[in-house]
Amino acid sequence: MRQLFSVLLLLLVSSKSIAQQCKVIPDSLQGLYTGSCKNGLAHGQGTANGLNSYTGRFKNGYPDGAGKYIWKNGSWYDGNWKKGVYEGKGTLHLVGPDSTSREFAGFWHEGTFMGTQSKPYVINSMTNRVSQVSIHTGHGSTQGDIIITVYDILNAAPTLDAPNAGKKSATLPKQKLTDIQVQAGNFTNMVTDDHSSNYNNIYKLYGVVYPIRLVLTFQTEQVDLEIFEKGKWDIFVQLENMKSDMPNIQ
Repeated sequence: MRQLFSVLLLLLVSSKSIAQQCKVIPDSLQGLYTGSCKNGLAHGQGTANGLNSYTGRFKNGYPDGAGKYIWKNGSWYDGNWKKGVYEGKGTLHLVGPDSTSREFAGFWHEGTFMGTQSKPYVINSMTNRVSQVSIHTGHGSTQGDIIITVYDILNAAPTLDAPNAGKKSATLPKQKLTDIQVQAGNFTNMVTDDHSSNYNNIYKLYGVVYPIRLVLTFQTEQVDLEIFEKGKWDIFVQLENMKSDMPNIQ
């Protein structure tokens, strides 16, 4: 009987020792941990209960991957983590002292809520002869403006007529923005600048209401894009130099 009791006591002490060796690093989760371990740290799927609780993926002792964290007041975050902070897609549910609640569902970076979209803009589609579309944060203090620059490869190509061979020609018509369809949001007015460059046409949209979705038409070509965050934005559109557009030289 004593021998059996000694064996049970040894197993109990050993299991307690193993549990203590599997550490969860955030102080608020230190207490009872059940789950996978690696090198003495919570690693893999597990549950930690301390001042607050967490169930999900761990890496090197931190919540890392998909998991749900619950505070003792009932607030919770359910989503993706990286080294103990919100990172990626997730929902934060906050419970106030008067039992009211607020929710933030979307994308997070280093614990900061970035918005409902993973990027501040998206290019939904573009037709075959649109070779490149890029969107960047613009410069200047004015908010809510969009500048669209249409780069004309064909017009920037060397001229084919002697004696000006090798020189860039501006005799061919530049590609133009022929129509804008506003699918969401709005803007108050547009100003066209087609004289400052031989190769570009520039269009400035003022008083933009975000989020905005625009379908830009350049004769037969189209670009469908959305910008979700308010700001000053530059849109650069480059159209291909198609052989069918080149003049027929005999």
